[in-house]
Amino acid sequence: MVADLMGELQDTHAYVGWTYPDIRWTFADLMPVGDLAVIRTVNGTDQIAVGDIVTALDGQTIDEAIAALPPIMRVSSTPWNQRRYALSMLLSVYNDDESLEVTVLGADGESRTVTLTAPDQEMPRSWESPAITVNTLPSGVGVIGVTRLWDNDEEAMIATFDAALESFAGAPGLILDLRGNGGGASLVAGEMAGRFLTEQFDYGKETFRVRLPSRFWLSEGQRTVAPRAPHVDVPLVVLTDELVVSSSEEFVIALVDPDRAQSVGRTTGGGSGNPIRFTLCRGCHGAVLRAICAASTASDWKDRDDAGCAGRVDAGGYPRGPRPR
Repeated sequence: MVADLMGELQDTHAYVGWTYPDIRWTFADLMPVGDLAVIRTVNGTDQIAVGDIVTALDGQTIDEAIAALPPIMRVSSTPWNQRRYALSMLLSVYNDDESLEVTVLGADGESRTVTLTAPDQEMPRSWESPAITVNTLPSGVGVIGVTRLWDNDEEAMIATFDAALESFAGAPGLILDLRGNGGGASLVAGEMAGRFLTEQFDYGKETFRVRLPSRFWLSEGQRTVAPRAPHVDVPLVVLTDELVVSSSEEFVIALVDPDRAQSVGRTTGGGSGNPIRFTLCRGCHGAVLRAICAASTASDWKDRDDAGCAGRVDAGGYPRGPRPR
């Protein structure tokens, strides 16, 4: 009941953690293209393909399947983030389930229904994948993918990011691929963004309705990124999509608002800020309630929680291949 009540707030950071079901296997990631649900990536099956349009799941329409998801999988501050996040959860089996019936419209225009069965192996967890990836385009432009802003060793993650920057010394430009990055630690985002700035930039402010000990009893707090040597002075593009929220959205604001980077892609999720955690009961594993405790505004004093950050260049909504590794 508490989880359902929190879900009604429709806030990216407000949910009860223990209601999250265990993902047994994710077959594919879906993305919205207009009103369609299109397969973006495929994992562990050859029965569906990138670019297929999913029209039904276990006999339900896409909208019906989204509505049947637990509240934690369909809460958001904006409709576009809500739908994109929910779609990313649909082609999965949970807990003891093994299979999923999927109807798709293929590139040949033919509709087919297939049964996807989870392989007899463990699903790789997000923390097992690299947080930082690198790739080089034929033009020599470097691409650094930042898949998340948290890690068991965040200092090592920042060092890996720095090493990636050094590997592209002399490159004609850099692309930071933040697509799919759901955030993590604002301090990590600040350390990374600081490599591209020459002076301090105040990228936002939090205003607290109630003074809290976890926020040092302040009534408001300034969100700031400071320059960090050595400075990287090359043309910079940041790739965004609807899943960019929280600290990763702050990362975008800290680079785009001072005109240090050009943003390309879809409007970000519109869920900035940092939540506070409440343990619901002693000894209850994962029984944690998370809630946002402040109103966040960006450097232009606009509330980004309901708007997100629009890409200055709209890349459109077309399927792409997996992130470069």
